[in-house]
Amino acid sequence: MSDKQVFLSYASGNLEIARQVYAGLKQRGLRVWFDKEDLRPGPYKPQIKKAIVSSRYFVICISEAALKKTGDTSPGFQDEELNWAYDIAQAQPINSFAIIPARLEDCGRGDHRLSIQQQYDLFPDFETGLDKLALHLGGKSLADSSATDTRSEEEKAVDVLMNKAATAGLAGDYKKALALCCSATLVYPASAEAWLGKGMALNGCDNHRLALQAFDKAIELKPDFAAIWLLKAHTLSSLGRNKEAVEAFDKTIELNPDEAFFWTNKGLFLEYISCYGKAIEAYDKAIELKPDDVNTWARKGNALVSLRDWGKACESYEKVIELDPNNGMFWDIKGKILLRLGRDQEAIEAFSRARELGIKE
Repeated sequence: MSDKQVFLSYASGNLEIARQVYAGLKQRGLRVWFDKEDLRPGPYKPQIKKAIVSSRYFVICISEAALKKTGDTSPGFQDEELNWAYDIAQAQPINSFAIIPARLEDCGRGDHRLSIQQQYDLFPDFETGLDKLALHLGGKSLADSSATDTRSEEEKAVDVLMNKAATAGLAGDYKKALALCCSATLVYPASAEAWLGKGMALNGCDNHRLALQAFDKAIELKPDFAAIWLLKAHTLSSLGRNKEAVEAFDKTIELNPDEAFFWTNKGLFLEYISCYGKAIEAYDKAIELKPDDVNTWARKGNALVSLRDWGKACESYEKVIELDPNNGMFWDIKGKILLRLGRDQEAIEAFSRARELGIKE
């Protein structure tokens, strides 16, 4: 069995498949820390932090359930674990700790922290996906005991560099992230992820023109990678090239039409350039795909406010408050909309609730 520990992080809604991942990695010769097996009585957070520090690999399971929380405005415990992992990675030597995203199903790639890293798909064939992941973690394949890690030395080096670059970027050290990504593109110029990371680091350094060039190179290498098109769209927006930005957002959605996150991003951009009607159409599509996303409902409500459509704006904020009844800011906005509708008593009640929740007059 490998002496390099693997920490397994997962969303609570994925417990059963996480158990299968845990069992499968153990079968493949890996030493895995799994909370349901390894937590002891007493305070659990110190135990988890210690387990992450003691691990060589932090495997984070990505799924629809995980994406509802990871990087969200009200993050779950998996997000807290990921933050700890990045803090630990920041303090570690370059090749002693790695964060490894593993997708449990056909979903997004996770938030911005994970998009530049090598990801492993455990679908549509779970066992084949586990074999590949295990080999890259230093374990073995069950299907072929003689199988070895097929990555070239250059690809392995890029994976290490991109892990460290993601950590530096999260810490706000974009110059360090850029240096690491530049090294990655020199080591393995055919890595779309390396060029993607370089573009993100350049954006962090406010060099949007060169960032755009890096994203174009990444697209040349991997034209069907929707996340690159999304970042290109935002970069074009930063450069004031709005028509091209719309085209890039449309390409993102063409590649992944069932991802609510991409529709919401298009809506945010359209709202930014004051195309409120089209923004609402994009938000409606996002809501159709993800009806319980409170932030998208709020964005739709704000766009309707910009159109002075107070009735529909009020309907949107009623849904917002249904989804998040303890957010004082939402009650305050609803109160202001109700005043516009002449519903003064209801507005007073909404403002009162906002004050109870900590919003000052």
